[in-house]
Amino acid sequence: MPKEGFYTSKEVCEKVGVSKNTLLKWLDQSLISEPELRTVYQFLWSEKNIENINEYIERRRR
Repeated sequence: MPKEGFYTSKEVCEKVGVSKNTLLKWLDQSLISEPELRTVYQFLWSEKNIENINEYIERRRR
């Protein structure tokens, strides 16, 4: 269970409509900002991170 106010990678993917592979590829290529928190087993994403991802998706659509 993620901390309150944070989302797992799976939840972020569902919110923004991309696969986990795509999300991690964008992260690896520094196309989106790093997650706010990182545990040994997972990334924890904030609303600010989700906004950044949505902005990147919008830029790609142009």
